Amino acid sequence: MTEYDLNKMVIVQLPDLKNMYKVKKTLRKFTHSNGSIYMLLCNELKYYTVLIMEDNILNDPIEDVIIECL
Repeated sequence: MTEYDLNKMVIVQLPDLKNMYKVKKTLRKFTHSNGSIYMLLCNELKYYTVLIMEDNILNDPIEDVIIECL
């Protein structure tokens, strides 16, 4: 079993986040404390998006941009 297969099994067990407020709050907490470059990765499709946070460059909050990309 690969690490990727293990991660897929864990993700399936996570609770459903239907409350958009909770999703945005979690994203905001993570993005405002851990760095300035983020990547959204879909390994199955071999597709990725790189987000670079720079001061005053985004018109929208980063959590809204991430949700829109997803």
